[in-house]
Amino acid sequence: MYPENDTLNAKISHTTLGFEDHGFLIWSIGTESEKSSQSFGSIICGEYNKKLGYSVGTKYMADCVAHILHTVGVDTWEELKGQHIRIKREGGRIAAIGNFMEDRWFRVEFPNGEISLTRDCSIKDVGAAKNGKP
Repeated sequence: MYPENDTLNAKISHTTLGFEDHGFLIWSIGTESEKSSQSFGSIICGEYNKKLGYSVGTKYMADCVAHILHTVGVDTWEELKGQHIRIKREGGRIAAIGNFMEDRWFRVEFPNGEISLTRDCSIKDVGAAKNGKP
């Protein structure tokens, strides 16, 4: 069994930016490392608009997309697939993704350390990590 807390080199195998089965607007990044294949994200980042009858994007969604692109070092969502990154795993799940060559990380923080299916989370500093930790 592999450690639940580690930092690994990985490659982005697939991405999702769109509507999932229940109509929620989400983003997700699939990764492959020498130890596992895992997804990062699957976070609801839209809000249901009663007038329109569907989920629409939010500032939070735009911020996530911009920070992910900046962290990985690409200009478009479509360029993410195939990129080499670093992943920081905590408790067996991906807690942050990092630039492969630079000390630049993206992390989504959840209240009380618990993953929720709401937008009840925040984005942590995407600049250079302090003390080598994202």
